[in-house]
Amino acid sequence: MYDTKHAICSDKCFIALHRIMRDTVDFCMSSTIRIDAEVFDENYMPSNPVVQREELSKVESLLKQGRIVYLWAKPGTGKTFLAKQLLAKKQENKIYLQFLNSVPESLASFLSVTSPFIATRTSVLMQMFEQRVRSNRIKPVLIVFDDLQELRRAKDIYTFLGNLMRRLEKPPRMPVQLLLISQTPYFKLSGEVEEAFEPKGGSESRAQLAHETLKPYDQDQIKEILLERLQLATEASHVDYEIGAINFFTSQTLRHNSDMRMALRLLRIWLQSGKLTYKEAEESWTSEKKGYWANQIRGLHRHQAALVHIICRLKHPVTTPELDGLYAKFCKEYGCSRLDYTQVTRLLHDLKDKVGLIDMVELKRHGRPYAVSLHESVTKENVIEATADIDWSMYLH
Repeated sequence: MYDTKHAICSDKCFIALHRIMRDTVDFCMSSTIRIDAEVFDENYMPSNPVVQREELSKVESLLKQGRIVYLWAKPGTGKTFLAKQLLAKKQENKIYLQFLNSVPESLASFLSVTSPFIATRTSVLMQMFEQRVRSNRIKPVLIVFDDLQELRRAKDIYTFLGNLMRRLEKPPRMPVQLLLISQTPYFKLSGEVEEAFEPKGGSESRAQLAHETLKPYDQDQIKEILLERLQLATEASHVDYEIGAINFFTSQTLRHNSDMRMALRLLRIWLQSGKLTYKEAEESWTSEKKGYWANQIRGLHRHQAALVHIICRLKHPVTTPELDGLYAKFCKEYGCSRLDYTQVTRLLHDLKDKVGLIDMVELKRHGRPYAVSLHESVTKENVIEATADIDWSMYLH
């Protein structure tokens, strides 16, 4: 006789067992997905990038004319990536130097000099740098200076560039192509540096500093790059993912000033989770972005971080005089010295132009105050959390 009760129980057990097996398989699949993490590194360069920047050929043309090119754009929009493509294409000598926070320190690191004494002697480092540039006198040299915004004083770069070009102008003259990269939108050479760049043949074009702006990636370009890196990272295995999740990463990256460094980092974390769904994409983006913003905030000038902290706690836009008053009260509360109004305004402009954390809307012309608020692409809760554990009494001293 057929036992319906036991049959139903058996079916339920079979279904439950099937679910357990399915979940186990999913877990095993997610834990055995192998990815090439280097593909998501900001220094990684595909052999044939899917997105070709129009600015690359323009920069090349300017360098061939003997022009010094100053390239700027917001963080994560491909400045260094473009420079690496340029360096890979060129046949001459190549030097890539990324500034840390001063010319001597950066040169010491670049030349692998560990002695603290030598690291403080700019003249000694300059001689070593010149020797490296002149190591092959037949070919010209392409020199790329990256992250100029890290220099604490404009005087550093003026002195450095002036001394370098004067040395290279001495016989035997060294043909040099110079590319300067920064997150700061404008750079002007001082008089003494202009003289060092002055051409000998009477042509004025070579003495000019060419400013070039790198346009942020658009929506289609962002998606192409994400899909390219995803394919490169999982080339050895087939991985099922929801295209909606890629669309989510694309839209979020576009909202965050096309910052591909952040997007690739979060895409890697999402891929390593193994659950490549739209829901998982949302969760990984939300949780991991907190750490990203913590690093961003800690990379600011300490008083800039304080201003961002104050702005994030306001419900409505505030004028610059009102914000200055709140900042003064904040500094008094934590027993630290404050900056003057001009310095505060300058830091705010940096937060708007260089970092893109805030919006500043001019209320009236002719020197009237600005209305300051957090940029709409920035999540207030993330920034508040990023600054919550800062001991301001120690941090602002």
